[in-house]
Amino acid sequence: MIKQMYRAIRQVFDRTLRPYLPPKQIRLGGVEAYRGSVLDRTLTDTPEYEQAARNELLNHVHDGDHVRIVGAGSGVTAVVAAQNGADSVTVIEVAERSVQCARKTANLNDFGDKISVKHGYVGEVQNPRMGAWGPQISPEQCRDCDVLEMDCEGAEMDILTSFD
Repeated sequence: MIKQMYRAIRQVFDRTLRPYLPPKQIRLGGVEAYRGSVLDRTLTDTPEYEQAARNELLNHVHDGDHVRIVGAGSGVTAVVAAQNGADSVTVIEVAERSVQCARKTANLNDFGDKISVKHGYVGEVQNPRMGAWGPQISPEQCRDCDVLEMDCEGAEMDILTSFD
């Protein structure tokens, strides 16, 4: 009973109040980032955040590369790519709140000029209840890069099969 009440209150909070709260600044994987909201007490500094993705970017991104990230969340891996010498990083993110956080994270780390954040989704809509999708982006538009990172819950095969 208490869990059901908590879930109901949380849903009302997430739909009505959360969109108007400023995101919380936090350190994730060694990168200053924005995530959640100022009322979220559960967010703590997390050094292991996206560790596998960060390690792969460190191994594969070289000076002058163009990196494309589909599903960037708060933008931590975009900053890691820029720190590692990428000339430009293009981010595609479906969640409007994450778009805002990724832009703030890029600017906070002085990479606002290298990191471009686009609101949209690649491929077909997997869960129409998530809302605020932005424009649809064709999988072919994800090919123009030297390094591709995907965390997009469903569009990976569409993107990979679009490559020659």
